[in-house]
Parts: sequence; C-alpha cells; structure tokens
Amino acid sequence: MRGPGGPGWFDRKGALVAKKRGISEAKLALYNLLQREKFRAVPPGERILFLPHCLRKPKGCRGENTEEGLVCKHCTPGCHINSLSTYAVSKGYRCFVAPGGGMVFNLVEKYRPRAIIGVACHHEIGQAADRIVGKESSFNFAYQGVLLSKDGCVDTQVDESAVREVIDLQGPPPRGGPSSMATSHVPRLAVFKRLGGIAAASAAVLVALFLLVPPILAPASQQGTKGAPEISFLSKPTATYSRDGDGNYWAEVHTSVYNNGPAPAAGVLVQATSFYCGNKYEPMNGGIQHFTVNGTIGAGHRADVELQLRVHGLNDTSITIETLIHNRVQLIGYIKSPKPAFLSNVGVTGYVTGLASGREANLSVSVFNDGKAVYAAGSLRVVATSYSPFSTRIESSETVLDRSLPTNSTWTYSVLLKVNELDLGHPFFMVELYNRGGSSPADAVTVDG
Repeated sequence: MRGPGGPGWFDRKGALVAKKRGISEAKLALYNLLQREKFRAVPPGERILFLPHCLRKPKGCRGENTEEGLVCKHCTPGCHINSLSTYAVSKGYRCFVAPGGGMVFNLVEKYRPRAIIGVACHHEIGQAADRIVGKESSFNFAYQGVLLSKDGCVDTQVDESAVREVIDLQGPPPRGGPSSMATSHVPRLAVFKRLGGIAAASAAVLVALFLLVPPILAPASQQGTKGAPEISFLSKPTATYSRDGDGNYWAEVHTSVYNNGPAPAAGVLVQATSFYCGNKYEPMNGGIQHFTVNGTIGAGHRADVELQLRVHGLNDTSITIETLIHNRVQLIGYIKSPKPAFLSNVGVTGYVTGLASGREANLSVSVFNDGKAVYAAGSLRVVATSYSPFSTRIESSETVLDRSLPTNSTWTYSVLLKVNELDLGHPFFMVELYNRGGSSPADAVTVDG
C-alpha cells in the first residue's frame, strides 16, 4: 500500500523524524554545555524542575489537575513523577508537572526562578531551547534539559539517574574535570556523527559554536572566600508530630546549626517549610516558620533550633530545613514523610468465575515496612473494596496482619472480591491500609480492573 507521498514515503518520514531528533539532541547538548556553570551557581532553593504530564502512570493515577499542572498524590511507588518530584523537593527544588510548554513559561514568569530543569521529548525540548535562547522570557535564567528515553505522549519513560545527576549539580566543577569548554566537547561528538543531510549541516554550525562560543561566554571561576564561616548540621533534623484541639497537625522540628569555619557566622536564619504532594502546605498558616539566631555563631560553636510547623498529616508531609546567611541559602536539610508502612504493587491478577459466587476479581496486595519499628501480628489491617464503573460499592473484605512485619520486609496476600457482570465498562477497587484501631487510612490505592 502506498503512503501519501508514494513508494518509500514511510521510510523517508522515519528518516526525517530521526534527523529532527538528532538536531534536537545536538541543540540540547550545546545549550546544556553553555549554561552548565551558570546553572551550578544557582542554589537549589531557586530552581524549578519541570516534568511532563505524560510521565504519569495512566492507570490508577490519583494526581489532581490544577491551574499549575498535575499535583502528584504519590500513589504509585514505581512512577517517575512520584520518585523524581520527591527527590527534587528533598533537595530544595520546586517541582511542577506541566502538560505543555505554555504552562511552563507561565509558571516561570510567575515564580521567576534563577534556574530550571526541563524533562521532555525531543520536539518539546527543542522548542523550549529555541525560546530560551531567543530570550522570549522576560528575564534570564539558567537551563538544563533531559530527553525522555521513550516518548509517545502516553506512559513515557526517562532515565531517572540522568535527571538526578542534573538535580545534584551545584558549586564549582569537580576537580580533575575539564578545565575549559574546548576540552569537554569530545564525548559529545558522537551526537553529531549520527546525523546526515540537513541535520549534518546544522550539526556543523553547532559544532563551531560548541568550540568557539563557550570560551567567550564562560563565567570567571569563583574562588571561595577565605576566612568564611562553614555551616553544617551538628545533628540531623528531626520532627515529632502532634494534633491540636482543632484537628490541625503540627511538627516540632529540632536540629543544631554548627559553624565549622574560622570566621563567626552573623545574620543566620533557619527556615522550615512543609510540603504536601510536592507543594508548599499552608505557607500563610504556619507551613513556613523561621528561627532567627540572636547574635553570631562563633567558630566551633552551635545554635540549637526548635520550630513549630503546620503540616498536612502525620504520614504524608515532607519538610525542608534551610539555613541562610544574609538571605543566601547555605545549607539544606530534609525530613521525609514519616510513613513507615505503605501499600505497594497492588493490582488485579485475574478473574475467577464460580457457579455460586459469580465473577470475582483476584487482587494481589503488598504492604511494605519502611520504618524502624517491627509491626506485631494484628497491628495492621487492609480493607479492599470493589466498585462498579458507576462507583457503586459491591463488596468489601478486611484482612489483618497475620504475622510480624520487620523493617524492610513485605506482607503480601491475595483477596477475592465480587464484581458485577451486568455493568458496562470495567470495575475498580479501593485498597486502604489502617493501623489497628485507627479510623483514618495510613495509605490508600485505587486500582482499575
């Protein structure tokens, strides 16, 4: 069968797509290199990570669509958006999951970061790079991009280690690395060698820029200030949680800021921020708190910090601890969500049809213990419920932990739930984890049939 362009049209189209992808890769390699040192100089608290909407898992995602993109609910342990947004926030970043470039630029204009990381397909990332270099934004910022390893707009993939490597870029280049742009282009020549035709011509221009422009644009090396204070955490930041009479949850944050440098540290401010689903929680109502160190912290001395911080709940909040000197971030700590036991790998493994029971779904349920405590037999319970496509409850089943659950171990079992064969469409299931005697679930997962 002939394609729209005659014999061989599909082959030519595939070659054209490959060339366009190659040009995008070449542009990205160039822009990343040009802005790498500028990006390193920006503190994580002034950076934004943008993830594409298509990275979410299409089945069972409980993310909420808002005017600022998808808000991750951290419902699927293996989801790229879940793991990367959690990691970025732990490093002090803002993170947004945007459906397209228009929203990205609106958010950049709104929050005005000094640096951003973009994860996208070759088409989107090429357009973004062009807009950035074309100075379409009203202010300058450093940019780094990471290409998807599998695109297609649905259930896409990315190399998480590559994204984390960019997230972690900070400070001057490591010792022993290339001392100039001119010596750092060699590994990237493989990108250009894969191209042909029009792409090769574009690549030639980019190679010239690659070799000639960077030495002109490279910023002067930054030397550390001699005799400056060196701030660190003497003790790892910790938090204890409580609930007040009005039903609000609070975290009491404790840490000690230590000055290991030769000079006294003056103007020290410690800021604690609570996050829920990757976003700041109640910043105007206690979700952000400050501790001002009176006087200075002498060399070899410490300041003990205690903050009362508003949080969303007892097991779904993460907290960042920033230490600033004269409003410049010096140090970032992280307290992860205290969720010791959570649901993982929950799914429908098949259906069973019996004469008496009718049709039943076989659900596999796993509970993982990520905490320090050992859960005794009977201390956890899981409630699994089947629903029709019209959200009508069909059947519930409660299962109680039948053995001890040590740290880093998993309790896995199967449960049969009735489904209604008369309903059109697919059933869905809600699985909820409770601490024994608790009235609110510690974790919940929705599963499509």
